[in-house]
Amino acid sequence: MIAALVAGEAAGGDKRGKQSAALVIHAGEDYPQLDLRVDDHAEPLAELRRLYEKAHERFIPYMRCAPSKARPWGVLDRGAIEEAIARYTKPA
Repeated sequence: MIAALVAGEAAGGDKRGKQSAALVIHAGEDYPQLDLRVDDHAEPLAELRRLYEKAHERFIPYMRCAPSKARPWGVLDRGAIEEAIARYTKPA
């Protein structure tokens, strides 16, 4: 999705200029799987990409342990959460 936003900017972008960008991903839960916002930045898409990469370091694998419809209590054991984070590989 970020690549599509970058391509849109390269093709001319928004005539009003650039200041903000956002990425919200839903995946079957009542809450977003990921919700990133850049509200005021000289290069919002570059900052959005940086936040997306940063989220893959700990936040996204941590959230896979959070309560969900399939696992209402989530993972409560801190050691198991840390193992899940360590095993996580960002999708290509």
